[in-house]
Amino acid sequence: MEEEITFESIKDYQDYLKQRQELMAYCKKINQGIENLDEKSGERAIWELVQNARDMDENSHIRIELKPDKIVFSHRGKPFDYTSLLALVNQNSSKDNPGADLVGQYGTGFMTTHAFCDIVKVSAPYKVMSGPGKLIGYVYMQDLELNRSYRNDLEKAIEEMRSEMKLVDNMHKTTPLYPTYDSLTEEQKWTSFTYRLESSNVDSISKQLTSAIRLMPFVLVINGRIKEIEVKNLYAKCHFRIIKKNSAIKQRMEEDTEWYKIVDEIETTDMLTGKSASVAVTSLQLFNEDGKVNDVVILPPYPEYCGSVDTIPSLFLWFPLLGTESFGVNFIFHSKRWCPVEKRNNIMLPENVPSKREKGAHNEEILHEMMATLHRYYAYEGNADSLNRDMCIVNFHSDKEDEVTTKFYTDLQNMWKPVVPSWKVIPTEEGKKAMNDARVRVLHPDFYSKLTEEKRLQYELTLAEYAKNVKYNEKECYLLPTSDLIAWSEVVHLWHCERDSEFYVTIKDVCESVQKKSDKLHCFLSFLVDSDNSALMDDYELLPNRKGNLKRKGDLRHGDFMTARLYALTEMLMGSDADRMIDTAYNNIGKVATYMPEDLQRSISQTIGKWRTITLGSNKTPLTIEQLDALIAFSSATSQTDFNNYRGRMMPWIVRIHEKQFVRHDQPKIVEKEDDFYNPAFNLLLDYTLYVISQKDEEWVKENEQLLKDFLTEYATSNAKERLERLDEFAVIPNYNYQLCTKEKLSKNINIREDLAKFYQNVIKEDLHEHWVHTNFSTIFVYNEEKASEVANKVETALSNGDFQDTVVLDIIELAENESIDNWKILFKSIYNQRESIRYKLGTPAERRAINRMMKKKDPELLELMADVAEREDAKDVINNVNEIITQIEHDAYIKMLGTYVESHIQRFLTEALEPIGIVVNNEQCGQDFVLSKQGYENYHVEVKSRWENDQSVEMSSTQFRCAVNIPDRYALISVNMCKFDHSRAEKNNPVEMSEIYDNIKCLDNIGTLEADLCKRVDEAFKGGEQDIRLNGAYKVRVPQCVFKTYPLDFNGLLERIKKHFS
Repeated sequence: MEEEITFESIKDYQDYLKQRQELMAYCKKINQGIENLDEKSGERAIWELVQNARDMDENSHIRIELKPDKIVFSHRGKPFDYTSLLALVNQNSSKDNPGADLVGQYGTGFMTTHAFCDIVKVSAPYKVMSGPGKLIGYVYMQDLELNRSYRNDLEKAIEEMRSEMKLVDNMHKTTPLYPTYDSLTEEQKWTSFTYRLESSNVDSISKQLTSAIRLMPFVLVINGRIKEIEVKNLYAKCHFRIIKKNSAIKQRMEEDTEWYKIVDEIETTDMLTGKSASVAVTSLQLFNEDGKVNDVVILPPYPEYCGSVDTIPSLFLWFPLLGTESFGVNFIFHSKRWCPVEKRNNIMLPENVPSKREKGAHNEEILHEMMATLHRYYAYEGNADSLNRDMCIVNFHSDKEDEVTTKFYTDLQNMWKPVVPSWKVIPTEEGKKAMNDARVRVLHPDFYSKLTEEKRLQYELTLAEYAKNVKYNEKECYLLPTSDLIAWSEVVHLWHCERDSEFYVTIKDVCESVQKKSDKLHCFLSFLVDSDNSALMDDYELLPNRKGNLKRKGDLRHGDFMTARLYALTEMLMGSDADRMIDTAYNNIGKVATYMPEDLQRSISQTIGKWRTITLGSNKTPLTIEQLDALIAFSSATSQTDFNNYRGRMMPWIVRIHEKQFVRHDQPKIVEKEDDFYNPAFNLLLDYTLYVISQKDEEWVKENEQLLKDFLTEYATSNAKERLERLDEFAVIPNYNYQLCTKEKLSKNINIREDLAKFYQNVIKEDLHEHWVHTNFSTIFVYNEEKASEVANKVETALSNGDFQDTVVLDIIELAENESIDNWKILFKSIYNQRESIRYKLGTPAERRAINRMMKKKDPELLELMADVAEREDAKDVINNVNEIITQIEHDAYIKMLGTYVESHIQRFLTEALEPIGIVVNNEQCGQDFVLSKQGYENYHVEVKSRWENDQSVEMSSTQFRCAVNIPDRYALISVNMCKFDHSRAEKNNPVEMSEIYDNIKCLDNIGTLEADLCKRVDEAFKGGEQDIRLNGAYKVRVPQCVFKTYPLDFNGLLERIKKHFS
């Protein structure tokens, strides 16, 4: 039961009630604040403590230490005084200088620190004052406990608050009292806040601390009052210090008198290793008249350890306004002029509420100013190079319930969407480009809007591969982002520029550009299904058939029975249906209509019908190699264990006819009646084989006689009438001459002798061998028979019609007269009976006279020889050759007579001139005509050549040639030109005087010397053995008339030289 309190006066009682009411208000406010804490309160608590430290010192140094059981936040700032300590206890802000850059010292925001613990212990220097400006001294306040654990017990909370306020009231009594601030120890000058932690909370607080500290580079850039922050996280085993160095680069923005581009250097030192690393943070800053920062826009790129930009708040008021991470853009905007909401998770936005409209409009104006400055900055060439994709996101959410707020966000979006497309930030194959570039494109949202994140990763490279093939013009393709294609496409879509035709490649564009199957086509088509765009396969040729050609879905079919082996067998035979078979790897994507065995059978029959018309019709165009191979392979397929039906027996012979090897193809049964399935193709192949055989010549038949016989023998096993009829259509059966004939044109020879067939050919002018089936083939089929009596009757009738003037009748008579049996006499009875009369009448009168001339010789042997010659086919040529020989013999004898005539006169001339001096002239042939001799001297040789027909060169025999070369000094050649001499004098052997022919006599006594080199060459040409290529046999040496002119020597001159030789 509450202790009863007595009061001395009404005023005391009223003062009590007033204090109680204030305490109750303090407690309720604190309780309500703590109850409103959320998941970000821990991180917000850290910033609250940093903010308080900042407000307490213009050169703030901050330490944060996380231990396994507590977190301690310390700073070396101004000491507490009564006002600030009282504000800490009752959570009223102690900020009393509106002009100072203070965020709010120990105000209601401090309540968020109880996210760590309900109880906090505060140690700090305390300044004792007796009045304004009247310093008494300093005391050290140690472990002042603020307990906020009585949230469910208001009375206890009030009493706790009352107790804490009494401690504040009595803080000046703390001992010892230090006269000056410097009298305090170094440790006593630090203000610390200690929060006990549950072990289960340490991990989450460590993560919150890490999340908060990663933003510290931005906080240091914005807050010049904070000089250093040291973080010692024993839980995460890290210890580092962050400072902003005093080497900032300051440069006025282009064409701007108020904004500056500042580059600050933030240094982080790892206290465990001693290593330091610096990063540059660039910002645009607007300074006021006092030289202090009003507004800051922090520019990317941000330090890597700051994390992803979508986790960084976009709005700062000295510190991050947690909750603005998805504000609409990823730049950081700070303004000391902001009007924040109480929770400090946003600035006040324009709303259709009077109390908020003015501050919201104020914030909007500031924001527009900063964004306009940012846009001006990136309008300058090169400034956008530092931007990445995340910094190009513009997505202000305009789906707010409040119309004014909605308009606020819409206006921001409209402010950005004309600007961002001009930034050259999109990576392409030709460098960074702006979205405004007519060649630059990204993907339409239809590509990815219905894809999960996993599917996006799966398909992105494939989409990039296909989308880049869409044409900008005839020569060039569009330029797409070379990395993060979907992400860039999403970024552009978020701009809401309403320029679809300028910015996007559509799925239809890509489908139209697909021209052929590729390794990534399956992935692309899977994408169409997963993105709910599979209907495009009905409109565009995207699905590959088994040949790899692209088709529309409606043009394709799939049959489970159509295995790869069956398709290979039937592809050529299916006609256009072969193009309709979907690539089996794509059926799970396309899910096309079903193809049945009956459909296959129908298509094969249609194709076979067309081929039959083309191949065996009037034009008879041969099958291509591919068509023939297809027919053979298909006709060689069966489901039978023993392939011994008619087709199975015929196929090995058929393929041999086509010079191929038979290969059986095992194929499961497709339709119930298997023969109905294969027979159309087999029948065509069989008929075509007959046609192919019919085109062969006699040589082929001779070489392949046994093969053809085996083929026809097996062919004949069929009882089908139409197959026998084919033999009357195609000439495939050989006759006696190995010529191929139709069956109807052949007959069977019944004992007809060859000489009778020859008589028939000579008289009737027809070769019976052409009509007779070859004996090796005569038993395969049934033929009409042809007998000897029938043939003889036709011959005899034809001879009789010619009045027996054909000499064949003599051969018949001779056979009939000489045979030992009466066969010929019976066959040609009429001729035999009239033989004497026929002989007498046979021939012309001239022929009979010639026979009489030969008969007069009475020389049977000569008559036999002449008869033998007459029977020869070349009899006339033989007789002509004999006549030519006779003429040549007579000519040679005449020439020899003329030569002898000249030689005899030259011998006389030589004898008359030389004999008186003892030189004997002898006619000795073999190497020369004359040998001149004299006792005691070597013989001298003379060869005489006379020319009777023209001025041709003279020719020496090989013997004469070698004789001249062997004795060049004792050999002379005489040429006598007798062309114009009267031949009749020579024929009569009339004598000639020297004076008549002297001028026509030319001599050479050096012929042996002239021919010496030729002799060497001749000897070389004759060298070698039986295996060598060389000259062989007789030869003559030609001596032109010009040689005689070159070495002129007349007959008397020669005589003088001969005399000299013998003198």
